[in-house]
Amino acid sequence: PFLGVYLPKLDSRKVIAIGFFTFSLVSILGANYNPETTKSYISINRFFSGFGLGLFFMPLSLLSLSEISDSDIAAASGLFNFIKNLGSSVATSLSVNYWNNRQAINHQSIIENVNTGNTNFIQWMSMIPGTVDEKLQTLDRIISNQSAIMGINDMMVLSGIGILFLIPIVFLAKKPKNATHFEL
Repeated sequence: PFLGVYLPKLDSRKVIAIGFFTFSLVSILGANYNPETTKSYISINRFFSGFGLGLFFMPLSLLSLSEISDSDIAAASGLFNFIKNLGSSVATSLSVNYWNNRQAINHQSIIENVNTGNTNFIQWMSMIPGTVDEKLQTLDRIISNQSAIMGINDMMVLSGIGILFLIPIVFLAKKPKNATHFEL
């Protein structure tokens, strides 16, 4: 509610930059998930990430629609939302593809150390009950879980760095003059 009241008085570009920086910082600093990560840690991380996104989307709407005449605001708003949804869809598909790729690379990297010359592997195999096949299946599940988590961490770092590079682009836009469409 505060952003909606004060945003017309602020430079939207600066608010977007703060939102980008917040989201980027949370993504990079929060990219240390492991199998023992708690639900509360994830919730806090996502809360601050959502805070950064909130500082981004509303000012972006104001910035993109500020120069539009009253008669064209509905069409421009529809086009803006369409482009935003299309961009989100493309980014989601690219992110999932990157995550799957990083998961496979991390899985391969971990599995390279599973061999009879590795004393830790031999020691672990002797501690786990079951047949050799059951032990290897358990190990594969553990490695798959670890590689998926490592892929998420890689994705978070990449998205955080990518968003940092977007901050200067925001300032290429003109400072909005006409914010009357959004005043209460």
